[in-house]
Amino acid sequence: QRRRAIRESFYASLMQLVGSPTMTATEVLIRQEERLRLMGPHLGRIQAEFLDPLINRVFQHLLRAGALPPPPPMMAGHGVDVDYVSPLAQAQKTTDGQAVLRTLEGMAPLTALDPTVADVLDTDEIIRTLRQAYGAPQRILRSREEVELRRLVGAAGLAGAGAGGPDSGMEALGALLGGGAEMVAGHAGEGLAAARLGDAMGPVKDAITEGPADA
Repeated sequence: QRRRAIRESFYASLMQLVGSPTMTATEVLIRQEERLRLMGPHLGRIQAEFLDPLINRVFQHLLRAGALPPPPPMMAGHGVDVDYVSPLAQAQKTTDGQAVLRTLEGMAPLTALDPTVADVLDTDEIIRTLRQAYGAPQRILRSREEVELRRLVGAAGLAGAGAGGPDSGMEALGALLGGGAEMVAGHAGEGLAAARLGDAMGPVKDAITEGPADA
């Protein structure tokens, strides 16, 4: 009885997924969600009242002592946002991914009735949310700047194919980049992101200015 009381005081029962080998995948997900829902208040207080202040204080001490390199200008005036990557914290994040997938499943019948329903979704953000929820490495996704640039090039290629030649495609790409670079930079953000976008677009703009190479 004393051992049980000690285990309960450390919430050991919430850390164990009790079930049978015959449980289906849906049952496992439901039980895991229930366990995380029960643990949520306790973990939230531990993170908000203990871990977050502790990590911020240690970071400020190291920064004042010169033990850390100076932060980039874009971080001026901003605090530290801690992202926990422990297995338990990652398990909590998976609930976001499961919610996204359930939303997509619920939208499927509506999309069959009215295809314009899909216009509500931001598919880029869905992919990035799922990547973060399931802990996939960041390197598997292209940067937002590269995605925008590839889409501009793809749109120019379609325009060239519709007009009937590569020269038309080069002209369409020039028009898109001429008026679209600032638009893409605005979506990509300011500072380093916009600078990287400008570097990526440089060779493309040069190719447009010089025109297609002679065969």
